[in-house]
This record gives sequence, C-alpha cells and structure tokens, in this order.
Amino acid sequence: GQGIGRIDAILYTHSHADHIAGLDEVRILNRLLGAPMPGYANAKTWAELHQRFDYAFKPYQGGFFSRPVFDARTICAGKETDMLGLKMRFFDQDHGYSRSLGLRVGDFAYCTDVVRFDDATLDALRRLDVFVVGCFTSAGPHPTHANLDTVLSWVARIRPRRTILTHMGPDMDYRTLCQSLPHGVEPGYDGLEIDI
Repeated sequence: GQGIGRIDAILYTHSHADHIAGLDEVRILNRLLGAPMPGYANAKTWAELHQRFDYAFKPYQGGFFSRPVFDARTICAGKETDMLGLKMRFFDQDHGYSRSLGLRVGDFAYCTDVVRFDDATLDALRRLDVFVVGCFTSAGPHPTHANLDTVLSWVARIRPRRTILTHMGPDMDYRTLCQSLPHGVEPGYDGLEIDI
C-alpha cells in the first residue's frame, strides 16, 4: 500500500466505544496538521462526545497540542454535505438499541453498525460501484448488527458491482468466506485500499 501520509478530517458515525475510544490520539493529528481537526458527526454524537471528552472541545488557545482539538461540524442524515470537497449523503441507520450514520459519496457507500435499512435508504443505495457494509456474523439474527443472510438480501436488492464486508465477528473466517461468498461479495481485511 501507499501508506497514509495525512488525515484531513474525521467522521464519527456514532458514539460507541469501538468507534471513538481513540479520540485522545487526535492530538497527534492536530500536531501534524498544525490546526484543530475538522470533525463531522450528527448533533447527538457530538453531544455524547462532549460529555465523555469535554477537554477536547475547549477553545484552542494556540501553541502545542497537548490535547485533541476539534473544529466540530454537524451533519444531518438525509442531507448532502460538502466534506473537504466531497459531496456526501448521510443515512440514519437502525443499530438495534441506537442509531448510526451511513454515507454515500458518488457510487461508493459505507454502512457499518446497522441491523436494518428502511426502504428509502435501500433505494438510495442503488447503482453503487462499491458497497462497504457491516456484517457481524454468519449465524442467525443479531440484535444490533446485520448477519450474512441479511446483507446478502440487501445486495440482491440494490445490486452493487462490488460488496465488501466489514466489522466482522469471530465466526466470519476470511478463507471460508472467500470460498463461499457469491461473486461480487468479498470480506474486507486490514490494509484494504479502495479508490473512490
């Protein structure tokens, strides 16, 4: 791979620990950027981040970044947002006991931490080149994450050219999936690069 030389912004899809626990390390990115980090989230996620990491949202007084500092930008599901020159559309997703955000930019969509989509979202996910979707288990239904049967039903309905499974649980063995998934559906892996 090319390596990542710079991170220009951070998108928080929801406030669960597996998505936000590294927030304190944003201070390193602040130092590399030389400025507060542009961050994107919906109002509910920002409120929860403020509650858990209040020090990250105090006004920046200049100088050394001893703590993470954000330029917090609020996004809304159902509306298109310009994020560093990319037109992104965000979707409200059912994550079981909570909500998360999925996104579409051009013919690429990223939807993790979702257990079900409504019909309007599935319609908005048609004509994709690449669909990255959370698929936690190959077992039966899970209360907060889609299982493989559910994901494959979405794929059959929206018909993306390529589907990449992400956020996979321990029963989702990479080699087994490579041999058993239908054409156009593949498991993701660490270091995977996707051109948008």
